[in-house]
Amino acid sequence: MGVRRFALIFGIIYLLVGVLGFVPGVTFNFGNNFGPGGGYLAQFFPVNYLHDALHAIIGIWGISVRANALRAVSYARTIALVFLLLGLLGLPDILGSEAIASWLDPILPIGSLDVILHLASAAIAAWFGFGPPARAALTARAA
Repeated sequence: MGVRRFALIFGIIYLLVGVLGFVPGVTFNFGNNFGPGGGYLAQFFPVNYLHDALHAIIGIWGISVRANALRAVSYARTIALVFLLLGLLGLPDILGSEAIASWLDPILPIGSLDVILHLASAAIAAWFGFGPPARAALTARAA
């Protein structure tokens, strides 16, 4: 799979996840402090309206760059770095220290299973943004 297809598929997934966060009954509130619209998406992933909107924006961005290899590579690289940062910020939460995650929860909840999702997304995006798919796309573009 090429980097352009990655941008399209990743974009569709994140757009759907973002939209689902706004659907009543999909997000469950268990008395958390996640800010407006806060709850757990599918009972496992902490979200709020800002988090949902950012997922939707990431999705729209991916869909919009799918036609251009250079933009798709830039998208994958940016996503890899941003999601790595989010995963690292949330890592103390799953390791038993809630200092960072608790402070960020009302703004952008990034703890719990979100950490694993962000780190996995970063790894996948890094493969497409820095690995063989990016090199193939950039080489084809230069030729």
